[in-house]
Amino acid sequence: MTDRVTNIKKVNAVRSAKTAAIIDFLSALECGEGEYGGFDSFNIKVISSGQLNSYRANKIVHYFNKSISKKHLAIFSKNANYSYKLTNYDIAIYLKKYDKELRLYLDFYIQSYVNDVLITFDKTINNKQD
Repeated sequence: MTDRVTNIKKVNAVRSAKTAAIIDFLSALECGEGEYGGFDSFNIKVISSGQLNSYRANKIVHYFNKSISKKHLAIFSKNANYSYKLTNYDIAIYLKKYDKELRLYLDFYIQSYVNDVLITFDKTINNKQD
């Protein structure tokens, strides 16, 4: 493989890892169970289960200055007649209250996923060169 192709594959792998990390972070935020010690380790109170939809998930992602394709957020879609306990305002207050902790946790998620992908990618490349 040429260096250009290798670099493109590496960039794509990192981008996919970041997307997966954000989706898993949002899923953990919704259900209250997170990787790496969970929300308790980061002193974060969780959102009530089932309170995210694709719109709210997209707003949360934008709150953290990240972007993600809306098709990835479809897993959070709910029926039109779904009843939410929390309003969008409640979620905005939650994000402001736990701003620092959530940012640290999200960055931790992203870095962990990216590191795992880079290690796997480097092992694969090194094995092909040997």
